[in-house]
Amino acid sequence: MPFLENVRLAIQKHTLIMPGDSVLVAVSGGADSLALMHALHRLQSSLRCNLHVATVDHGWRGAEGAADAVFVVEQARKLGLAVTAGRLNMEPNSSGLEAAGRRARYAYFAGVAATIGAGSVAVAHHADDQAETVLMRLLRGASTRGLAGMGWQAHVPYHPDLKLIRPLLGVTRAEVEAYCEEHNLQPRHDPTNEDTSFLRNRIRQKTLPELENLNPGIKLALVRLADLAAADEDYMQQQATALVRQHSAQSNSQILFPRNVFTGLHSAIQSRLLLHLAEKLYKPDVPDLNYRHIVDARYVCLHGKHGAIARLVKGRQIRVEYDSLIFESVTGKSAAPLSLAVQTPVQVVPEVPLKLAMGTVLLSQKLETGFTSPGVLHLPPAAELIIRSRRSGDRVSPPGMNGQSRTLKQWMIDRKIPAHQRPAVPVLDCAGRIAAVLHVEKGMVCHPYHTPFSGSTRFLIGYKI
Repeated sequence: MPFLENVRLAIQKHTLIMPGDSVLVAVSGGADSLALMHALHRLQSSLRCNLHVATVDHGWRGAEGAADAVFVVEQARKLGLAVTAGRLNMEPNSSGLEAAGRRARYAYFAGVAATIGAGSVAVAHHADDQAETVLMRLLRGASTRGLAGMGWQAHVPYHPDLKLIRPLLGVTRAEVEAYCEEHNLQPRHDPTNEDTSFLRNRIRQKTLPELENLNPGIKLALVRLADLAAADEDYMQQQATALVRQHSAQSNSQILFPRNVFTGLHSAIQSRLLLHLAEKLYKPDVPDLNYRHIVDARYVCLHGKHGAIARLVKGRQIRVEYDSLIFESVTGKSAAPLSLAVQTPVQVVPEVPLKLAMGTVLLSQKLETGFTSPGVLHLPPAAELIIRSRRSGDRVSPPGMNGQSRTLKQWMIDRKIPAHQRPAVPVLDCAGRIAAVLHVEKGMVCHPYHTPFSGSTRFLIGYKI
């Protein structure tokens, strides 16, 4: 099929461009993007769209990079297309150059698109790029989502309100080069494409040629794998979306999902649902969640007891709370207000600060500024004092109950201390009896230690995060 017809059918089949659309065409000056610009220009009248070309010099190739930008401007103007050129001034030897350049490039295109009112950015990824992408992700241990490779359309990375389209994804590099030769297009050469320190270049120049010795059709096989994985991914995404709409509830920084519904799902849907809900919690800045995150989270959701937590990244977690799975930010209001969790009992010495994992406890005649205190303690002489975490069966005697006791668990429930916070609330143990509960907001000094008695010594118990 002729190149131009292939591109036109792809645009139509995948609804990449609609009549009246304003499209920003990203052009570097290489063969791929030059062919894209030329083909879209020839199809512009039939597509009934508006085209605007954008090119950007990253700044790491000096005069050559600047010359590439000038070249693109000249070529766009020859076609009668509006064009915008920019420069980023990136350091050529900075770490993570490839990823940093990609992010800066898309940020520039998003800015131009906003200025001209474009709703999509067209890029020149083709079938060979797809094969390279799938192989790269396979080497990194990708899921079905990763093996789906690049879609015909997606969101512009880091800019979810802007559409990214790939009209050349169905044509090969050889077809692109033939099109350029047929129309006497003279693309620029970027020497960084030969630099094998970049993973994609190494795969293109070394890995794929070796694989082609084993299977001359390896690129086509990888593209087919992407197509099959994309179909599976689309189905899984639809299922997860439907489940979220039907069963989830969102409140402030939390998303709740019924645990009984989750446990009744197929394991594949469970994993996809976890990913879907986690990404919903992260929006708009969604990080990459790897296989280990999802596997560990799924295990906690299935087998974790009340209060169990699966840690994700960037301050997010999934918590098991009775009959619900709670997806939440641990940096927001849902975070535990006190995190002085004690793994093993620690002896307290008066006037000596006790540094725990996430804070400091001090038993003193006078507290420094910045310490929170539940009240005054009256302790017997030479009392054995330890800080420890809550134990099963712990009982407390709150002031005002005439010495009667109740379980520490029920005391916390009555004060609406969330289950996931309770294990992190330490207590002051005096000779086997709880003298104080050290919650930052609802802590208390227990009976009889809240009042003086014969021979007692007055102290303040304080703590700070």
